Amino acid sequence: MPIVDMTIPENSLDLVFTALNYHDLFFTHSTQNGKNVMLRDSIVDYKAAINKIKDAMKEDAVFVIIDHAATPSSSYDAANNLHRIDPAVVKFQMQEAGFKLIEEAFYLSNPNDDLNTLVFDPIVRGTTNRFAYKFTKL
Repeated sequence: MPIVDMTIPENSLDLVFTALNYHDLFFTHSTQNGKNVMLRDSIVDYKAAINKIKDAMKEDAVFVIIDHAATPSSSYDAANNLHRIDPAVVKFQMQEAGFKLIEEAFYLSNPNDDLNTLVFDPIVRGTTNRFAYKFTKL
């Protein structure tokens, strides 16, 4: 069910937590056995999805996002090809939606990850460079 269609009472959430899947908002296709398989025609309306979540959050609630880092300035193709996202995109989108970054954790970072490998590749599986952000509503 799309996030925007979920029934979530306004001002009811203390915490929103998403781990290793924010990039899926931009996941539209993948290659399986050499064939392009479409998941959906276009990216999720992330602005509507974030606003739905924001409306459901209490004023003092926090929104935590953890995901696999992609190279800076990578396009949404990183979500399709690598299951990653540029951390700057997440920061920008959350700020644009009226959130403030209040904490950034580095305990999941891995400077040895080249950011260009599919997260399911055994070479990086479980050891990708990940970012962890904590936001509050403005």
